[in-house]
Amino acid sequence: MPRFSTVVLLPVKYVVILAVLTGGFLLGGCQVGTLSTSAKDVSAEGAVASVTGNIFDIPRVPAKAIDAADWEKDVGFRVAAIVDTDLGTPAADFHAARCRLGWNDEGLLIYMDIHDTTPVEGNELWEGDCVEIFIAREAKANFDRIQYLISPGRTEERTKPRIDFWHIHQYGDIRKTPPDGSKYAARTTEGGWAVELLVPWTALGVTPSPGLEIGVQLQTGNFGSERLQFARWVPQIAGPRKPVDMQRIRLAETASPPVLAAMGRQMHGLNITADSYKPADATLRVVADGSLAGKTAAVEIDGAPVGKVTFGEARHGWAEGTLTWSVSLASGTSPREAVVLLPGGKRETLALGDMLLERRWQFQLLEFEFRPWVFAGENLPQFAFKQPLLADLISGFNYTVKVRYFDADAKPVEKAEKPGRYGAVVEITALGETQRKFFTLYRVPDEKALAWWPTWVELEPQFLLKGMPEGFGVDAKVWTDDPGRAFSSEFKWFLRGSLDREGFFASMFAGLAELPEEVLAGQVPLKPSQTADGSHHTYVTKLKQAISNEPVYPYLLVTPKNYDKEPDTRWPLLVFLHGGGQRNLPIETLWREGPNCLAWFREDSPFVVVAPLCPNDEGWTPAAVVAVVDRLIATMRVDPDRVYLTGISMGGFGTWNTAASYPERFAAIAPLCGGMNAEQAIFLKDMPIWAFHGDADDMVPVDFTRRPVKRLQEAGAPHLKYTEMPGVGHHINHIVYGDRELYNWLLQQRRPAKP
Repeated sequence: MPRFSTVVLLPVKYVVILAVLTGGFLLGGCQVGTLSTSAKDVSAEGAVASVTGNIFDIPRVPAKAIDAADWEKDVGFRVAAIVDTDLGTPAADFHAARCRLGWNDEGLLIYMDIHDTTPVEGNELWEGDCVEIFIAREAKANFDRIQYLISPGRTEERTKPRIDFWHIHQYGDIRKTPPDGSKYAARTTEGGWAVELLVPWTALGVTPSPGLEIGVQLQTGNFGSERLQFARWVPQIAGPRKPVDMQRIRLAETASPPVLAAMGRQMHGLNITADSYKPADATLRVVADGSLAGKTAAVEIDGAPVGKVTFGEARHGWAEGTLTWSVSLASGTSPREAVVLLPGGKRETLALGDMLLERRWQFQLLEFEFRPWVFAGENLPQFAFKQPLLADLISGFNYTVKVRYFDADAKPVEKAEKPGRYGAVVEITALGETQRKFFTLYRVPDEKALAWWPTWVELEPQFLLKGMPEGFGVDAKVWTDDPGRAFSSEFKWFLRGSLDREGFFASMFAGLAELPEEVLAGQVPLKPSQTADGSHHTYVTKLKQAISNEPVYPYLLVTPKNYDKEPDTRWPLLVFLHGGGQRNLPIETLWREGPNCLAWFREDSPFVVVAPLCPNDEGWTPAAVVAVVDRLIATMRVDPDRVYLTGISMGGFGTWNTAASYPERFAAIAPLCGGMNAEQAIFLKDMPIWAFHGDADDMVPVDFTRRPVKRLQEAGAPHLKYTEMPGVGHHINHIVYGDRELYNWLLQQRRPAKP
């Protein structure tokens, strides 16, 4: 699929629940509402207001051969420089592009000249050097656009240019052959390559005439450089950039003045030494037409002068200069735009994006600790940053920390009155944002357990570790007999010190202390939610529910078209868990995943469908998935005996593990290319299961599904179905969810009546 794809507009009858508490940042209050498809709403959900408000006139040009040859000097609208807007310092492998645009009765013409000296091409065009050209009938309507990808054919393996075409829309991407009338060419140049494309008007379904506005985005990628670079011609957007923002262009008889320069910016890390520190600065990189070599331009940031750039010698028709300026973000506001005042009065503008986002990310990565994590007595441990000076510098000496403590039942406490699990909710406010973090602490039953180290090290019994993996080059007797206490003594020292420093051990001891008797007796295996990590995340879910009424996961909700017309009907609930690649994308992209991507399903769904969004850098927590189910059962007309769970990839793992942790909650499950601990699958022996996996999957090997399926078959599971797809890889989303038989099978399943 194309490298960039997202959606911004939602149909009338669907409800979206957004901006809720996740495991990282508090994103805002829960919002429930219906979005309209009116023109006003399209504008609100489309491109953010432009800093510059530029619209460029594209002139009519004569019919010409599509051969990737240089255009004549004054033909077309000219953009003299396109660079990576997120790269402020010059790269060792200089990467830039320029383009010309024109139109005639045949179509829209685009010529690009790319400087790229390191040829790289992949099996798929977007895996290597290529040009990506997005075009939409409206600049704001970037949820419905077409995309051409063209690679130059500059490697020994691929000596000819290639083209690919996609129609990108709200519910998925359709890969097609380029429309009739599409013409392209590419050629190698001294410093890179050039490409030319003719897009026929039939591809857009419009009739050309002066005044017609359309949206365009041009992008090149340099995959062979030390740092991956993307040069984009996009509108100047205030706030976070989106990869599908479209530049407005207008068909005209004459061209707008040329764009002579482009800019990138980069935030620098903090420079700390033993006796000094340097506050973070940002660098502005200005790449301009080579005619400006040796000249100087003034730079303004949000209207205030900050310095000048001097352009160096011309290279391949471009010249560049840099300027570093001090940036303070402690107030929680970010600079909006940089303006370069070129010789002759020409002004070029760069929207600086969300510079706060980068600083917040650095702040989020700071390490912290409780002192200690495993403790004795009633006094609860205190929270601290491991590098307090770094926290001061990144935040501009302006952050606050609030810590609240909870017992094992997620009730607020001020003292640890009894041994066991405790929790802490830490709210850190810095750089205009509040971040929440959740932790497990553990109080030992006997204070002597944390006595002075030498005494603790001498404690019996010895550690007898069996079944250690081979290949460490250590005699097996060390693990099994521990001669002279060679290993146990060292391990005790390590463990005792780690109890103070490592939060993992608090979660581990808390989880082990809470194991049910049947697990300790070896009668049943652990459920996924009962492992040390699983019990911690289950507890975090309880903490989130204790401090907020918002959903634990944000979710996108689809209701049947007759939901409001049948007030006495209780509908089956289908829960869809997405894969790992969707975690850092806007929730709207879940329209493109699972059953929601199918037009017939959206129009005639017999289910209430919920698609939660997993927080970035986390996996699916069974307790949190069940919390979403509980919320919908409590607030909507959902039949609790007809709750079905499905998911793909990471969502397939989440489906197996959630059902095994709470088998009594689901009527049936359908995991796709996931997996689980085969021994834990025994909890699903009586569950109706239809599992899917491609045997050519190179991301999640097919054995991940074969193992739990085999264990269930050995246990005589009566309701198990398994479909293994010969020669099929990881991406089975449309294959499986496009088959009505799956939904017919789900609807036949009902949770057994309780005895």
